[in-house]
Amino acid sequence: NDPDADARRALHISLPFCPVRCLNCENDSIITHDGRKIDHYIDNIEREAELLVETLGFRPRLQQLHLGGGSPNYLVDRQLVRLMGIVDDHFVVDDETQQSLDANPKRTSPSQLKLLRGLGFDRISLSIRDLDPSVQLAIGRTLSLDMIRDVFDNVRDAGFKTVGTDIMDGLPCQ
Repeated sequence: NDPDADARRALHISLPFCPVRCLNCENDSIITHDGRKIDHYIDNIEREAELLVETLGFRPRLQQLHLGGGSPNYLVDRQLVRLMGIVDDHFVVDDETQQSLDANPKRTSPSQLKLLRGLGFDRISLSIRDLDPSVQLAIGRTLSLDMIRDVFDNVRDAGFKTVGTDIMDGLPCQ
């Protein structure tokens, strides 16, 4: 029995897909509206997970799981469920595993947030960048304060423990 089998690990899954390119994006992202490309990417994640478990000889225990982007919440419900099935099949996820994701506020809905919460996610980071409409326009990420409030309310209603945002300095028009 491998002594590292009980060690807890962190897993970050990059889901580089977005519907549009934000002008300040720091992520290596793929702009697509073709769900088959995302499905193919998830197929490759599954193969990588299989190879990892085969190489290690055990399913690693996760302390943390994070979905980063692009916009992980750009995936449709079926894809999110499939991805988490792959994680559950190849890693040990339990009550001690912190599960978080980055999310585009424009892509959230109450039903998606409830699904994500049901899949075990308890922390969400909303990519807002700046509240000033001129800055938002300059970076291609426009969000009204009413929309932001609504998304925060939906996140809380879905039962997330932590909601965060990223506010940036040094953007155009600041």
